[in-house]
Amino acid sequence: MRRLPRILTPDLEQFCHGALWGGFIGILAGGMEYLLLYRRHAFSGDPTKAYWDILAPYAGIGLLGGMLAAAAVSLVRGKPRSFGRDTARLFASIIALAVFSYLVVWATYGLGPPALTLYSIIVYWAAITVATVIGFVFDRALQALLLWRERSGNHSQRSLRLGISLALGILSAVVLFVPPLYLEKANSVQAVATASPLGDIQGKQPNIVFILIDALRADHLPIYGYSRQTAPNLTALAQRGMTFTRMYAQASSTRPSVATILSSLYPTVHKVNYERDFLPESVTVLPETLRAAGYKTFGVSANANVSPTFGYSQGFDEFSVWKTESAFRLTMMGRVAEDVLGPHLLGRMLREHREIVPRAEAITD
Repeated sequence: MRRLPRILTPDLEQFCHGALWGGFIGILAGGMEYLLLYRRHAFSGDPTKAYWDILAPYAGIGLLGGMLAAAAVSLVRGKPRSFGRDTARLFASIIALAVFSYLVVWATYGLGPPALTLYSIIVYWAAITVATVIGFVFDRALQALLLWRERSGNHSQRSLRLGISLALGILSAVVLFVPPLYLEKANSVQAVATASPLGDIQGKQPNIVFILIDALRADHLPIYGYSRQTAPNLTALAQRGMTFTRMYAQASSTRPSVATILSSLYPTVHKVNYERDFLPESVTVLPETLRAAGYKTFGVSANANVSPTFGYSQGFDEFSVWKTESAFRLTMMGRVAEDVLGPHLLGRMLREHREIVPRAEAITD
């Protein structure tokens, strides 16, 4: 029987295997990050959107890392040896690189500055040691398995090469596309469970409009004594209503302040204090109380700090934002990407901008 000609060279084959294995590792890492955030109730918006926000960049990073690792291994290895040994070494190198990267990122952001203390240096050396040991053990185990299958006679080397590619492709597809099916079902069940039990009471209760202007200086408003007319509409509203002259914010930044306003809790209680904290579902906020009373709730935000990514869509039947921050920012790799690329460039790469002014005008007219 005539043998089919070989299409891929050994180096190109290793390059493809590196891309597939790196992408699979990236998908697994992104899935674990998503699961940890999901268990912490970090996604009060659409969990399926958050899933793709995290998994897509992780898969891309893993794919690129796998290709770079394959190129580096081919360069160091020189002339190809046995298929089993070369493949095991490639896969082990990618595993070791992934473990080392995660441990270094965790140490860098977990320990905080300064980076060159004795304790941090020990932690970095421990990361190198752990990654090396894991890579070595994985290399020996996989090499033994592949050599055994090569010598068993039940599978030819060509079928083994094809089987590895197909297995990685199928596993990646299963891990990537099956969870969203469960998330969509769980999201629809949750939407039914959280629907208002009293129905629409429009016309029976007064409408409530809550307008929050972030970082608006009181000393530049005429209702508080400023000489220039900077806010005629607010001035007219104050003349017809009640104006408070003494108000104290519970924090100096947006996210904890808004969490306090919506929940009537101190920041030490609702735990929204730092840059990547989010409002937990265990905290009951004003929109939830209103919806439980039968109100239809709608929220619109022009500040990315007050968005579904950080838990602020709780209790809203609909929540629109001008700039939605991707759930990828909540992950460890998201923190690295934001520090390396900068928040604005990362935002453009993640396509976070979305105009909602016409939608807000339609609601309020």
